[in-house]
Amino acid sequence: MSVPEWCPIASVEAEWDALADRIDAEPWLRPGWFQAWTDAFSQRPVTCLVLRGREGLRGLIPVVRYRSTLVSPTNWHSPGYSVIAEDDATQRALLQALIADVRNRLSLRFLPDDAAAVLRDCAVGHRATTRIILNSPYVEIGRETLSKNTRKHLRKAHRRLSERGRVTFEVVTASDEVARVLDEGFAVEAAGWKGRNGTAIRSRPDTRRFYEQVARWAAQRGLLRLFFLRVAGRAVAFAFVLQDGHRLYDLKTGFDEAFAEASPGILITREMLSYGAQEGLSTFEFLGATADWKLRFATGARALHEVQIFGRGPVAGGHWLAQAYARPCVRYVRTHARPLIGRINGRSVPSAGLRSGRKG
Repeated sequence: MSVPEWCPIASVEAEWDALADRIDAEPWLRPGWFQAWTDAFSQRPVTCLVLRGREGLRGLIPVVRYRSTLVSPTNWHSPGYSVIAEDDATQRALLQALIADVRNRLSLRFLPDDAAAVLRDCAVGHRATTRIILNSPYVEIGRETLSKNTRKHLRKAHRRLSERGRVTFEVVTASDEVARVLDEGFAVEAAGWKGRNGTAIRSRPDTRRFYEQVARWAAQRGLLRLFFLRVAGRAVAFAFVLQDGHRLYDLKTGFDEAFAEASPGILITREMLSYGAQEGLSTFEFLGATADWKLRFATGARALHEVQIFGRGPVAGGHWLAQAYARPCVRYVRTHARPLIGRINGRSVPSAGLRSGRKG
């Protein structure tokens, strides 16, 4: 293998997609996803540390460089992040080269368990911090065991919805149909608490731009699935989903609160699971944070980590102290003290864990 080198996305895009196909990488580990993310959220370009072998590209790591700091090109719209590599040796070689390039701080977020463990192992001898930032539920399709109360609730919800008109379920996949229905789906997703809180897709121009670009890219690759639950033709629930391999990835789900008493969000989830079973898929990935309604269906959860590696200089040491000790104290106070103070004052104060930017 050659020595790792830096290059822009555009110079490696075709090879990257071919590598992602070979290793069955998730959609958000492909160049099209990172290009959409950069166009929407980043003022700096994503660059890649790449490693080649005799037969071409063997692996790469996409990052954003802020002077002496390297960060993963991720935010709360990112379902995950990892090294894209053919084998363990390539993954370790890339991570070791990346760590060697760190002057101040390396911060990689939304790493799955295995990638986080390899990064920590490669960083032995460096100051580091690690924490779990999300536990994302998933469903093993065909193995979910709904409780008696949930099954009863679903029957009751469907009956209530049927009283307001004919209930239908629609899946839109064709590229020429996406533009027609995307605005309708975004309107449904915003017709509730997400719209009020400013966390809906269309609440911010950059967020809307990101999902529109992801939709176009995913539709061209045959990955996009836009699910609608309708009553008398009116969309009452919507889900922005990617289907890749044997998995469904639920990026965004929302419903019209005018129909809240009939639980359309729960009903569209059941329909998506039925669709997954008909397609012979293995898992439905809720993505985002844990929520009670997701746990009604979930058969497990996947932890996502933030790992930070610090350089050896005094400035890097100061950043390590802040991340290792000061920030955990602040998080503890925000998570525990504020709700306690609110109860003492006789009012409810939201937990800091309910961050507005997190996918719901």
